[in-house]
Amino acid sequence: PSGVAGGGVFLRQSIDKNEFLQEYTGEQMSQEEADRRGKIYDKRNSSYIFNLNNQTVLDAMRKGNKTRFANHSNHPNCFAKILLVRGDHRIGIFGKRRVESGEELFYDYHHENHDVVPEWHEQISRKARRKMA
Repeated sequence: PSGVAGGGVFLRQSIDKNEFLQEYTGEQMSQEEADRRGKIYDKRNSSYIFNLNNQTVLDAMRKGNKTRFANHSNHPNCFAKILLVRGDHRIGIFGKRRVESGEELFYDYHHENHDVVPEWHEQISRKARRKMA
């Protein structure tokens, strides 16, 4: 289990800097639907919503893969990149540096409006900072 939140995600094999790890998958929906679901998720202290663009959001709560369990860090070892693949927006997770087998994966969630970041997320962020220090 993660020392930050939940089970976390841990590598089975090492990856190099900029190496593709996995796609972040989930259900595509409108921003309006994501806002509705986000209010419910915030009450549960858990959210897997990822903005793809101004109109479309990916919700990994029900249809996501294991990458949804990667925790946030301001000093991450991975990064998410939105890619255009055959006309569809997709999210790739890549190594920000060499990441060794057994390490927990972290990436920066890049909350655009830090005034509306849920308190439960701030608590997780503080734990991640302590763990990465």
